[in-house]
Amino acid sequence: MLTKILFVVSIFVAAVYGATKINGVEGDVLTLECNPGTSIDVKSAFYGNNVDPACGDASALTTLQSLTSGKQTYVVTLNSDTFSSDCSVDREQTFIVKFNCISNLLTQTTSQGDTSTISCSNGEKIKIINAAYKSGSSCLDLNALSIVQGLCDDESSCSVAATDTVFPDSDCAANKQETLSIAYKCTSATGPVYTRYGASGCSVTAAVVYKGTMAGAKHDGSGSGSNYQCLTSSPTYDANNGAVNSDRGYIYGMELKLDTTDSTSVIDLGNDESTIPCTVCQVISSKSVFMVPGLLTCPSGYAAEYTGYLASDSTDGTTSKSYICLDKDASYAGATSNNQGLLYLTEIRCGSLSCSTFTDNAEIPCAVCSRAITSS
Repeated sequence: MLTKILFVVSIFVAAVYGATKINGVEGDVLTLECNPGTSIDVKSAFYGNNVDPACGDASALTTLQSLTSGKQTYVVTLNSDTFSSDCSVDREQTFIVKFNCISNLLTQTTSQGDTSTISCSNGEKIKIINAAYKSGSSCLDLNALSIVQGLCDDESSCSVAATDTVFPDSDCAANKQETLSIAYKCTSATGPVYTRYGASGCSVTAAVVYKGTMAGAKHDGSGSGSNYQCLTSSPTYDANNGAVNSDRGYIYGMELKLDTTDSTSVIDLGNDESTIPCTVCQVISSKSVFMVPGLLTCPSGYAAEYTGYLASDSTDGTTSKSYICLDKDASYAGATSNNQGLLYLTEIRCGSLSCSTFTDNAEIPCAVCSRAITSS
């Protein structure tokens, strides 16, 4: 049999455009790929030689259906490890497959006045992908998605009433009959874990592990930890809690410290001295999670879990702290003004960082990025 040169073909398919056909020959490596939120549905497959006398793998279709079931992407190698062909080794074999991309989303539509109840089983959690409360295309509540996400995300089940009380910002007239449409999926997180500072929730690509409050060492102390913690909002303690002892390390709730004279602040000055929520998130399907300081977008091939601004202790602080990415859409818990643990936005200082590239005194954006696994 002739030695073949290996090459890779990748096809990216929209979910709504019918069957996609891919051809190959023995030795090729082909990638069958659908859009996120959809999976491969193989309709026909042939591996063999049609020239009389025809030969091949009579089970090519069922083999490929089994290998691709429920998957967004599958890489198939055209050789005897994948297919059981009855062709002799001197006969070149070809491969033809046709497949659709079908939606993985669960949907429910509920009439006004009724209640929509959705649920997941086997330990999986709800992740809302889309939601609309509207009457045809003439009127709607623009906040419907965020409302339903707030009620249902990361729950095993939830109920949402299709009423103007739940969706108070609908611009539909009283005589317009509205419907609530929800699209969601059931997810179980398997990827790496990261902490989202400034938020009480995770992105649509991650599941909540737990929620808490950002905590760390005292801003003018010289000891304790140098890193920040997301201290759970539901702590439990040993029966022996201990007594006041100056020989122990202390941890304090962090407060956001802003320059209240800076009218150009990237964060509302009304949040000065507010405590900072945090959420530990696990990415549903990812190989990696990392922060990129200096960008509000992620590198090509990566998706943003969230974006924000680089933050840490003051440059005049006595204990060096780690840098974190503070969510630009953070929801703060209100000012406490205890001035114990303090968090400051981080600015560029030119010098070793050339002003031809960096902007002096500029707050530094950041993005926390993940990369989805596409070969499973």
